[in-house]
Amino acid sequence: MTYFTLAPGTAALPGLGLGAVGLALKMVVLNIVSVSLLAYIIARENGWKAEYVYQVVVFSVLFTLGWASKLLSREVLTTLRVMDSPVSVMVFGSILFGMVSLTLLAAFLEWQDSRTI
Repeated sequence: MTYFTLAPGTAALPGLGLGAVGLALKMVVLNIVSVSLLAYIIARENGWKAEYVYQVVVFSVLFTLGWASKLLSREVLTTLRVMDSPVSVMVFGSILFGMVSLTLLAAFLEWQDSRTI
């Protein structure tokens, strides 16, 4: 699988020629498959219902928060004219951390409310 993502299309055994992006994509896909498989096995062993909707929701929320923080930090950094400096990484990380923290806090508070009913 690694060879297929890395090898150029002109090789004797052609691949996709994706380089580092291919390795990252392979890692994400294999992790999603392995987590889903393990969740299924654990749920089956314990007699639980496997709910894959949560995986899709969490992935979608985190991907959206990451994308939104990227856009927001790009706007902030362009306004401050410090786009290519170490400050940009700190701004992006701070915005992403804040968004994820607020989302987790909201989810926790909703979970707490559902337990009291």
